[in-house]
Amino acid sequence: MAHLFTYLKEKKHMKKYRFFALIALLLTTLLTNTNIKTWNLGAEEGPVVNNTIYLNLTKIGLLNDEPGNKIAEYYLEYGHELTLPIGSTLPQEEVSSTTNAVFVAWVIQSPSGGLQKITTMPSKANLILQAHFEKGSTTSSEPDTSEPISSETSTSDIQSSEIQALPGLYLQAVNSSDFLPQYHLTENGYYGETQDKEYVVKGIEVTQGFKFFITNNNDFTGTGATTLPSYQSTNKPNQIGYSLSNGLTTNTTTYLQTSDVSESGVGTDLSWFKFVSPKPLGALEFKVGGTYDLYVVFYDNFGWAQIYVEPSI
Repeated sequence: MAHLFTYLKEKKHMKKYRFFALIALLLTTLLTNTNIKTWNLGAEEGPVVNNTIYLNLTKIGLLNDEPGNKIAEYYLEYGHELTLPIGSTLPQEEVSSTTNAVFVAWVIQSPSGGLQKITTMPSKANLILQAHFEKGSTTSSEPDTSEPISSETSTSDIQSSEIQALPGLYLQAVNSSDFLPQYHLTENGYYGETQDKEYVVKGIEVTQGFKFFITNNNDFTGTGATTLPSYQSTNKPNQIGYSLSNGLTTNTTTYLQTSDVSESGVGTDLSWFKFVSPKPLGALEFKVGGTYDLYVVFYDNFGWAQIYVEPSI
């Protein structure tokens, strides 16, 4: 019995020693790690993350008294590459004009209509923002890039008509009147034996189900047509359509489709879809979301479009 009492007493002391040893270990760990930094939202900033976007200064815009430069990759004649930490303020007071027009904001056209004002560096890479100006007193013959904006007008309500879109071809979303800068097609040389011009838009990001037409904002065809292909074509006025081409590794029909066609079929390395007057031209629709390059060649005086789509590299 005496041995049992002694054993229980020693076991009690061992529990005390273990408890104090644990406290000592915790204190030692705490004191030796006081230099560990914790990120406190609002109070302290996390690691700096830079992003790069492109500013379209337009013909009259100046940044730090310097005009924009040609950036061929993004089809900008008066562009400026800008790299800043995400969330930092975009240039405002540094922007001026050659015509005394007043800089209002950096904007981007919204697919839902109107323009969205951007004041800080976004997280989306390679975004193109356009300088929006308000007319001021000027004696210069150079035009301003926008119509006047009243002080009561919210920047988010500015209509896309108040910004000069680049002339030429665009992909235009169904039920939208906006010419989005990222959907602007440019010349890409000549195609095939007939030497027809090819047009391209690269790196477009689309969601599944994105529906669009090919449009132009400056009577590109000379026929008065705004949507292409067009029955206003003089070669085959009663039938228009699309050819969706097949490449060595990519079939355009994997990514694009159309509906409500009058006739369709398969030819050499392509699928064709015809609309016969008075049936309206059907919109094209992306079957799969992603980032793509789109090429188009027009035939029959813009009455027929041959299209090739492939994923961007």
